[in-house]
Amino acid sequence: MGPECRRELPSLEKTCQQYHNAIAMFAVILNINGTDDAICQLQQESALSIPIVMDQHGSIASNFNFVGTPFHVLINTSGEVVYTTYHDEAKLAFKLEQLANGQAVEVNIEKANEQLAQAVNNVVPKTGTNLLYCSAAWWTPIYWMLTQVLRLIT
Repeated sequence: MGPECRRELPSLEKTCQQYHNAIAMFAVILNINGTDDAICQLQQESALSIPIVMDQHGSIASNFNFVGTPFHVLINTSGEVVYTTYHDEAKLAFKLEQLANGQAVEVNIEKANEQLAQAVNNVVPKTGTNLLYCSAAWWTPIYWMLTQVLRLIT
């Protein structure tokens, strides 16, 4: 588990305690040379009550358009993904509150796609020969993300 995720653990535990009667929560750890013993040790050291599962092959991450860690996915009672975020704690707290109170959580897919296209436009050079190099233990989600980026720029 990376340092950013470790820093987030106390906040995650607090959120889990706050909404334990209204929202089912669990943490997913990407299997980056992790073991079940390491997860148990992490839970004990961090005094976590939130259930933790290990994403052995990156399939959970790739199904939710994972972009980096820590990454959050909110799913309503109908099984619909209503919100995903990477580092937007204020909006995440608002969306959690909406879900806990049984309110509908609106998703603006067009705006999300515009933001992704703009981000890609800002990092992809316009001319010359380009090389994109990625090195990561969680290749499956990165590969998925790259295929989405390539669809936008080709």
